Amino acid sequence: MEELFDDIEGFEFIYGKNVKVETDHKPLVSIFKKSLDDSPMRLQRMLRLQQYDLQVLYKKGTGLYAADTLGRAYQEIGADDSLEESLEIHMVLPISAPKLKELQEETRKDSGTEKLRHAVLNGLPERKSHLSQSIQSYWDYREDLTIHDELIFKRNKVVIPAALRNEMLKAVHQPHLE
Repeated sequence: MEELFDDIEGFEFIYGKNVKVETDHKPLVSIFKKSLDDSPMRLQRMLRLQQYDLQVLYKKGTGLYAADTLGRAYQEIGADDSLEESLEIHMVLPISAPKLKELQEETRKDSGTEKLRHAVLNGLPERKSHLSQSIQSYWDYREDLTIHDELIFKRNKVVIPAALRNEMLKAVHQPHLE
């Protein structure tokens, strides 16, 4: 699916045509169906794709031979790509680099956020009861969950790991004029 974002200029030949996009990334289907106004910056890139008539459908990875082969092809990642990624996360999250690292580390260490991250990346099950008890509270937000730069987002808000919740609550309630 990353290929869709790589070179928007190459889309002239499909402009005005109904296009079906088959993907093995099930959460992407729901992402394309909802409003992107409150989504993280990475998802807002998809706004550029809204001028095209794309229909995104889920298809198991075993049925996507060409995409699987192309996805494994060697791709050189330029320095500009990592810079863009870095700028993007700082536009979304007004926090210091050390705090961002701490959030990423705690997200990886926390069993609840790790289970949630795994579920978001691999697609949530059809039923809430099939989810681990520790992440069932996110069921109602399953369409709004995304992963960006190792952090879990619910729309445009970061899901805070349990170990940092008290600290974050204190920080939120501190006067900003100190």
